[in-house]
Amino acid sequence: MQFVYQPLTWAFFLVLIPLVIHLINMMRHKRVQWAAMDFLLKSYKKHRRWVWLKQLLLLLLRMLAIAAVVAMLAKLVTNDELSSLFGRQTTHHYVLLDDSLSMSDRMGGSEAFDRARQAIGQITANAGANDTEQKITLIRYSKSRGGEAVSAIEIAPPASDESAGRPDVADLNAVRINSALEAQLEEKGRSFDVTELAVGPTSALGIAEQLIASSDDDKQILHLVSDFRETDWTEPGEVRDQLSKISKSGAEIQFIRCANGSSANLAITGLEPMEGTQAAGVPLFVNVKVTNYSDTPAEQVPIQVRSTFHGMSPDGKESSPESSDLPDLLIERINPGATVTRQFQVYFPTTGKHTVQTSLPLDAIEADNRRWCVIDLPIGEPALIVDGGVDQQALYYLESIFQPGTKARTGILPESQPPSYLRDVAIEELERFRTIYLLNVGQLDQRAARNLEEYVRNGGGLAIFMGPNFNASFYNNWYADGNGLFPAPLTRPVNLPAANDPNVADVQFQENPILEVLLGERNPFARSIRINRYIATPDLWSPPTGSPIEILATLRNRKPLMLQRPFGDGRVVAILTTLAPEWNNWALEPSFIIVALQMQSYLSERGQSQRERLTGAPLEIQLDSAKYRPEITVALPSNAGPGAEVELTAEPVGAGDSPVLSAQLGVDTKTGIRNEQTNKSGIYEASIRTLDGVPNRRRYSVNINPLESDLSIVSTADLIEDLKPVKVTITDADQLLFQADTTPGRSWSEFILWVLIAILIIEQLLAYSASYHAKPLARAGGAT
Repeated sequence: MQFVYQPLTWAFFLVLIPLVIHLINMMRHKRVQWAAMDFLLKSYKKHRRWVWLKQLLLLLLRMLAIAAVVAMLAKLVTNDELSSLFGRQTTHHYVLLDDSLSMSDRMGGSEAFDRARQAIGQITANAGANDTEQKITLIRYSKSRGGEAVSAIEIAPPASDESAGRPDVADLNAVRINSALEAQLEEKGRSFDVTELAVGPTSALGIAEQLIASSDDDKQILHLVSDFRETDWTEPGEVRDQLSKISKSGAEIQFIRCANGSSANLAITGLEPMEGTQAAGVPLFVNVKVTNYSDTPAEQVPIQVRSTFHGMSPDGKESSPESSDLPDLLIERINPGATVTRQFQVYFPTTGKHTVQTSLPLDAIEADNRRWCVIDLPIGEPALIVDGGVDQQALYYLESIFQPGTKARTGILPESQPPSYLRDVAIEELERFRTIYLLNVGQLDQRAARNLEEYVRNGGGLAIFMGPNFNASFYNNWYADGNGLFPAPLTRPVNLPAANDPNVADVQFQENPILEVLLGERNPFARSIRINRYIATPDLWSPPTGSPIEILATLRNRKPLMLQRPFGDGRVVAILTTLAPEWNNWALEPSFIIVALQMQSYLSERGQSQRERLTGAPLEIQLDSAKYRPEITVALPSNAGPGAEVELTAEPVGAGDSPVLSAQLGVDTKTGIRNEQTNKSGIYEASIRTLDGVPNRRRYSVNINPLESDLSIVSTADLIEDLKPVKVTITDADQLLFQADTTPGRSWSEFILWVLIAILIIEQLLAYSASYHAKPLARAGGAT
């Protein structure tokens, strides 16, 4: 038994006050001889023992009331021997540690994560002071990522003190708290560090929920140690449901807040090349975005820019990198919550996978002040052409436009492949093409269709020309009631009836960058185009209301001829007639050359945008087994440690006959559990070799999720309100560390309060009984 507030125990001497008052009152009595009192004295002597007993009880109750008040204020706590009699012999502490990027926020010279580590040390110290058995399970947010980790951990408590289950999920699992744990925890704590991940509490709570539900004997306390940022708690429904299940299992829930306020923070939230020609030897503009996550404006913000040139020798080998610092950019003012974009120019004289890095001065969070991008500059703009016709006539016309001869260069590099190529190619290989053209392709197998869907979804451009090989079932499945890749349902090939007036144009074009040369009511280019045959859409069909599908050109019978739709980050354009002059004469007209070049530019715009790769996400590297060996060496960013490398071996994708090899960085391919290989932002460099042994390098930029840069915290009142009816206790880490109200054991304050109320009620009743109360005189009849 002990008291939390030891100095207040001196107040127990106040219990003597009623006794002192009683003795003083006795000293004030004087003996006075009064004959009339003889009768009363005889009566008093007769009941003296009963009166003394009442007075003694009244005195003791008053002294006990004062003692109860002091014990309640000094907070009497005891070890759990009484609880042990009812079967609660072990207390199990489940500590969930937030190690997401926002925990690196520096306030008062220390990180929020430092306060979190100290709070965990205090929790174990308090628990270790108990005489009963105490256990601890420690789970970091970053280790619990992905629901697949929940089923991988061993739910049953281990028989020994060693951590059971998967060590990559729980850092400590049901470890007994004793003197040896302090050194073990200190050693583990040194290896703990803030990650660059954006991860919330749901996965860790899912693991804790199962662990708590499987434990029947222990007293369970859940400690959620976090900074409680608004981004993680704007929609707390799932967390509330998890906490509700944990609470119903009998566990106490305690939130320990490690951040007391919102720090001002600037972050680079975007870095990518502007749309336009991207080729070696051509200056390229790059956009950088800076966001102000604070309540005050930021002024005179400098941005440092560094470019790294990775040149290629004539034999295909990469030369040593050359880095150069470009002139700083200056943002005069960024308003609270605003994002400002600035452009700068880079120049790389030869082809290669070059890199650009931007950085800001240090502030609350260091990691979000840096951002990278990889600029892959080919000799020209690669375009894939897939012609399903036997005579390859459509391919001939399109290649003639893209490569008209040695004296005229368009900068487009067409590459022809059969339809089967789309089935076997790796996505990464497919994405090196800015655009893909399907010419008279009747149908594709499922794998090829999925590859094209992923290609377009990731920002690629796709143009589809119909032809005699048309298969209605395939394209209607691809349309998928307006949700698929293809922009319209189709029926069958139809001949366009001859016009009654030869001066009427066969096609009416809508305003679009592809068709600028054909706009105008009496445009001679448009009037010279003749359509004989096309693939018809169903009668009365039009794009659904609210659909992104657009009709770019219609025939004179008002049937669609040319349509487009966005799909993911890419675009699809469908022309419901042939490219070759089989069903029309358009390929023989000069306007088609302009339209084809404009279509290439229009479709490749989105393909030039950078694919956003965020820290913690798996990084897939795909290889063509016909070109490359399966061995891959990945050099991790410099901030992951000097010379840090990972060896991977690419495996066939899907069926055994697939020529596509794939390897994943950041995930265990056998268990599906994510690891720490992609937890750092920066440039990842994959070294591969061709079958002939020629080295080749691929670079990938991985950046942090900007959501972690917003350091706004959710208030305690909002947390309590959002989590109702779940009962949680919210404590600041500083209070846990420095207040004396951390003594372990069972608190008796609430019990003493009810005892005090009972004592006061009994004291009042006894005081009333022990005192004299004159009875009112009865009135005589008729008296006034």
